[in-house]
Amino acid sequence: MEGHANVNSFFIQMLNGIENIKALSKEKSISAMSVSKVDEYIKKVLKLQNTNNNSLYLKNIIQYIFPMVVLWVGALQVISSQLTTGALITFLSLSAFFFTSVQHIASIQPQIQQSIIAADRFFDILESSLVEDEDKGQIIEDKIKNIRVDNLSFNYKNEEPLLKDFSFEINENQIVSFVGKSGSGKSTLAKLLIRFLETSKNTIYVNDIDINDINLKSLREKVCYINDKRFFIPGTIRENLTLGKAFSDDEIVNACKAACLHDFINGLHKGYDFPVMEDSSNFSLGQSQRLSLARAILQKPDVLILDEVLSNVDEENALKIMKNLKNMDIIVISINHNSCLFDYYDQIYDFSKERISEFDRGVNL
Repeated sequence: MEGHANVNSFFIQMLNGIENIKALSKEKSISAMSVSKVDEYIKKVLKLQNTNNNSLYLKNIIQYIFPMVVLWVGALQVISSQLTTGALITFLSLSAFFFTSVQHIASIQPQIQQSIIAADRFFDILESSLVEDEDKGQIIEDKIKNIRVDNLSFNYKNEEPLLKDFSFEINENQIVSFVGKSGSGKSTLAKLLIRFLETSKNTIYVNDIDINDINLKSLREKVCYINDKRFFIPGTIRENLTLGKAFSDDEIVNACKAACLHDFINGLHKGYDFPVMEDSSNFSLGQSQRLSLARAILQKPDVLILDEVLSNVDEENALKIMKNLKNMDIIVISINHNSCLFDYYDQIYDFSKERISEFDRGVNL
């Protein structure tokens, strides 16, 4: 039962975190982890089945011969007046429950097959967006030094335009922020930049390459998007940071230092091997967000998109994190309403107006 619960919990977390998995370009490593989990579960079930198979001969004797023996002995007892007919019938009725339990053991194999089918379906969903695109498009060989948006307009089906004729440009080592009310298009633009949403050609360019002509896997390995949703697998802090990829201890520690998380982890029992509960319920929201950030930094992206990732991080740590990001030699796009961070932004775009414009620091601050 415990093994079933662990596998079930793992798959629920994976399905809830599909967007995060794709944004981190971790489809294959998560698939490998999933296979390992299912394989481990199947081995445990098969071990149980093998144990039962060792007693198969005895089970057949019990299932087919025992009822006849019981009926025969019972009949003799009734004939000799040592047992009433009613008592014999009651005993035979109760023995049916025993036979049913024995038969349930034989149903393990179909359950295993159903688990395999369900796992295969999960892998299909996990890798669906990359299957048709994995070998298509231009690979980004060089570091991303420029992102340009030219007269971008976007609307969801049957809705008014959310983005209209929006243009901006961000160059290497710059930090840009999107501000504005909820539903104004900030997250939508972020998702367009990693092709969670598709846009028309000649509107978004990465290193002067049309984003629609770039290989999807290559794009998501270079551009890392994270949001404020909790996505953690049942496992240790280390396992949640690496997600199946090999990193050195120094790389892990440095990423956590950049996210202002290392000292906290170091103070935990077992440190980086401290267990993360389902939905990271044993961490605060701010700690969970910093753990997500450390995981993203560990991937060494050229572009880091933070969608409300610092919304629950205290001001002191948020300022330290922004300072660390400023020194990382990467492009950062931050969706955040915390005005104390504005000094770290090279550009701020205001989405709260009918036409998106660069934020006027003098007026708004």
